[in-house]
Amino acid sequence: MGKPAQFTVQLDTKKNLLPYNYIKKANSNIILMQHLPEAFNFWLKIPDDKLRVIMEAAGYLVQAAVLLDDVQDGTQYRRNLPSTDRIYGIPLSVNSSVFCLIVALEKLKNLQNSAVFDIYCKEVKSALDGIAADLYWRDAFVCPTEDEYKAMVIKKTGSYLLLKFGLMQAFSANRGDYHELLNTLGLYYQIRDEYINLTKLEALEGKSNQHELMDLKNLMFCEDITEGRFTFPLIHGLNSSEGPTIRSILVQRTSDSIIKQHCLSLLEKVGSLDYTRRTLHDLDGDLREQHCLSLLEKVGSLDYTRRTLHDLDADLREQVHNIRYSSSVHQ
Repeated sequence: MGKPAQFTVQLDTKKNLLPYNYIKKANSNIILMQHLPEAFNFWLKIPDDKLRVIMEAAGYLVQAAVLLDDVQDGTQYRRNLPSTDRIYGIPLSVNSSVFCLIVALEKLKNLQNSAVFDIYCKEVKSALDGIAADLYWRDAFVCPTEDEYKAMVIKKTGSYLLLKFGLMQAFSANRGDYHELLNTLGLYYQIRDEYINLTKLEALEGKSNQHELMDLKNLMFCEDITEGRFTFPLIHGLNSSEGPTIRSILVQRTSDSIIKQHCLSLLEKVGSLDYTRRTLHDLDGDLREQHCLSLLEKVGSLDYTRRTLHDLDADLREQVHNIRYSSSVHQ
């Protein structure tokens, strides 16, 4: 019998990291990635080396979510970059997303804390449950109630916050229950993101070709309408007197900026945008007064956390001031 074959060529992980390294340039979720962990640590006070590993792991986790989210939503652009699957294809982008989830878990394993694995699995599964509900409603065109929407967001977005906070708390002497704070913050962040999606064009640096720039604006204008998503403002509008018309527009998943502008004007007409602004104002007040004053002032992190909330609120306040910008752009 001959000798067994000898395989000397070793494959590296660089190909799996191509989509990951590409999408990092979009700088998505920078507040969730950096500012919130720093704010959390004002009262959890975990060692810097532990915080660094958790933030590295969270970096892989959030980019895994972005990679998968763009595929699931058929997103054309992330910030001003073409979505990863349009550059590297859907198969490699999905593979990279799964790879990033494993890398994040490997990094957390190095922390040598038995609670870390359970926290990671629990919150990632919870987030996937929220994503599944969101996708099912969109693809089956089933409009959720506002309460169902909030329950979905608490899983989809809140679980990410609970994961990061839970990992940090595993190394802290502070064993307080912050679930209500984090769930409220998750709701605020998601609804704020959806409001801005309808009222703001993203930065479009480096686009000198006017035809290309106009095509890009049309695609990125009210992307949630193009994707057919049941967001907070749209759920309100669908339950209004203009609901049938809004439903007809949403089901088309149109990229036509004129049609999307008409849908936006209907949302303004029936008070959906105003309702969203008032909801965000109430959530912001709850976070600043009820939660921050009762939970954070005692440990001296109130000023820092208020600055973090100010960062979250800055884009929103700008959009409230410029709510009617789109009429001049698209008329």
